Amino acid sequence: MSSQNDRFLELLAAGNTLEGQRLLQSDSSENERRWNLNRTMYGPSTEEGLESVREAESAHLERLTGEEGQIRANTLYNLGCFSLMQDDILAARMRFSEAVKLDPGNLMSRHNLAYAHELLAEFEEAKSEYEAILAINPSLGMTRLNLALVRLQESDVDSAIEDLEQLNAQDPSNLGLLLYLVRALLYRRGENDTDRVLTLLDLAPNAGQYPPLQECRAFALFLKEDMEAAEPILQALHEANPEDLFARMGLVKILGAHGNFSDLTEALEAYNSRDPSERIDAILTDLHTET
Repeated sequence: MSSQNDRFLELLAAGNTLEGQRLLQSDSSENERRWNLNRTMYGPSTEEGLESVREAESAHLERLTGEEGQIRANTLYNLGCFSLMQDDILAARMRFSEAVKLDPGNLMSRHNLAYAHELLAEFEEAKSEYEAILAINPSLGMTRLNLALVRLQESDVDSAIEDLEQLNAQDPSNLGLLLYLVRALLYRRGENDTDRVLTLLDLAPNAGQYPPLQECRAFALFLKEDMEAAEPILQALHEANPEDLFARMGLVKILGAHGNFSDLTEALEAYNSRDPSERIDAILTDLHTET
């Protein structure tokens, strides 16, 4: 029987980040070293979690000097993951690069090397590595997803959406892939893109259980100027997570659309207390002047 850690790695390889995160955050009685470390690595960042990663990194570094071949490559892969978690992207790239030289057939090392290139905006290197991986295993959803996202960052939006549409068609139950597709469609905002987003979300099983997908639905409805349908979704997101700035700003914009300037001022002040900006300061000054 597969463990939760095995299931998590399967979801990660398929590009299903939503289900993967849900699994990480679930109540679990499983007490296995790799699972606990992955929950720390990929879950919400905490000081306690960072300290456990630093301890694991020190242990890996201590034994690295006596290792060779594939064993060394595996240790370097883990060290690269520790570097990514600590936002040391240059160290991660170096460690993944050495791991790939020692074990070119390790597709996870190659994927993470490409991802480090992507984070450093080395897009040609990232695409080259992703394409090399897919030449070996064309079905690796995570790599196909990242290649599409690189194209999106390079403003090749139509090609990126075409790739994401293909991924969605091949695995329609993968809500992680769906999230990136609807976000890309909302970014492009073509003539039919907003309607396409709403259709995809209507067809997706359990999409309402995931706040990021609900955010996309609310934004699509807002773009269609359907404030009546968008408002309860944003209100539910805000009640579930009062610190969610997306929901707060969505509700602010709806108050503005309704012309409710008294409540708008209060809502903007609450938003600005959490995410101050000169732009909102200027809007608040104008609102106070008008009233």
